[in-house]
Amino acid sequence: MIVLCLVQLMLVLDDTVVSVALPSIRDELGFSASELPWVVNAYFLAFGGLLLLCGRMADLLGRRRVFLIGVALFGVASLACGLAQELWQLVIGRFVQGSGSAMASPPAMSMITLLYPEARERARALGIWGGIAALGGTSGLVLSGALTDLASWRWIFLINLPVVAVTLALLPRLIPESRAPGRRRLDVPGATLITGAAVSLVYGLLRAGEEGWGDHLVIGAVVLSAALAVAFLAAESRAGRLWFRARSWRRGPVRSPTARPCCSRWRCTRWRSC
Repeated sequence: MIVLCLVQLMLVLDDTVVSVALPSIRDELGFSASELPWVVNAYFLAFGGLLLLCGRMADLLGRRRVFLIGVALFGVASLACGLAQELWQLVIGRFVQGSGSAMASPPAMSMITLLYPEARERARALGIWGGIAALGGTSGLVLSGALTDLASWRWIFLINLPVVAVTLALLPRLIPESRAPGRRRLDVPGATLITGAAVSLVYGLLRAGEEGWGDHLVIGAVVLSAALAVAFLAAESRAGRLWFRARSWRRGPVRSPTARPCCSRWRCTRWRSC
């Protein structure tokens, strides 16, 4: 539980930690005014676009496995961001960071729900989890300012490495593997369509914040997202394997321990992106 909360704190911190450091990053790496927002946007584009897919992968391939791959990917990307010498290196590193966060977030929360099957204990654990997330969101700006002033903006990324090392060393010994019951395969066509729809939508929302809703790329991205979503529903309906059936929503909350946190944080990402 402590290790999972530590990772959650790290992931939420990186949602906001770059904000105060942006002027220093701009001066050192030579970002233009139009390029600088992509230090933030690249993270949210990958995170928001891949979150649903990664939650599905965790259910099928193993929650602990996908979580550890995501944390390792996040650590490698953090090192790349901290050592970046060119603006494109930093933007790509932030995109990979967002991808690692999308892989780690859904299985992390689902593992907490599986560790505490009793309702009262689970509610307490999720309350702690939510408090850690709130702490990370508010302390990111403070930490960013302190590290940027006292050391360098590079340390807002390099500080993640000890957390990643501790997690990779301890978590395999503390939490058993788990996955969704039954023998299932990842639906590659469906995964491609729904991920493309999510990435297009996030890109459209991010660009709309900069250029406005009348921009032709914004309109194109939103239309493409809608078309891919319709194609996804049509393809999955014909195959009889919809990821989220309408009747499951009418029954009440999402039951999958990975899908529930995945959908929740996916919605939060949309609001932050706006």
